[in-house]
Amino acid sequence: MIKETLKNGFEVEIPDENLDDYELLEDLAALDEGEENTGKIVSAYKRLLGTEQYKALKEHIRSDAGRVSATAMLETLQEIFELQDGELKN
Repeated sequence: MIKETLKNGFEVEIPDENLDDYELLEDLAALDEGEENTGKIVSAYKRLLGTEQYKALKEHIRSDAGRVSATAMLETLQEIFELQDGELKN
C-alpha cells in the first residue's frame, strides 16, 4: 500500500490491489501510445484511487472559482506514479 501526503497537501492511500490492475495498464498504454482519449486519464485515476478518493482529490484541487485545474490533476497523477515507482523499487 502507498500512503503519502502529496506536494499539494492531499493525503493519498493506494491499496496494493489497485496497483496490480491490468486494465489500469491498458489505460496507461493507450495514453502512452498517444491515443487522444481523455477518458483514459479519468479511468486511470479512478482505477488507481477509487471513485471516492478521486472525487476528494478533485475537491482538494478545485479553485475558489470552482474550476479543477487540468494541469494540477495531471501533475498529481505524475507524482502518484513517481511514488509508485519508488514503492516498487523498495
